[in-house]
Amino acid sequence: MTTDRVKELLQAKPFKPFQIHVADGDVWGVKHPEMMWITPGGRTIFVATGPAEEDHIAILDLILVTKLIIANGQSRSKYS
Repeated sequence: MTTDRVKELLQAKPFKPFQIHVADGDVWGVKHPEMMWITPGGRTIFVATGPAEEDHIAILDLILVTKLIIANGQSRSKYS
């Protein structure tokens, strides 16, 4: 998966929630653009998880992202 593909979804207007699927089978939801950050180098993604009053963060290696699922059901695999 490329940083550009992830940024495209994160910066979409209007924003559509999406899921990040990783190689170990975990799935992380991004419900709002402010709930995810990408490091300047573009290899690491931080996703805020859990209730808003708690500070839980998933740290993901972009290389391990296998696909992105947009709220309307579209899928972007690492091969597209």
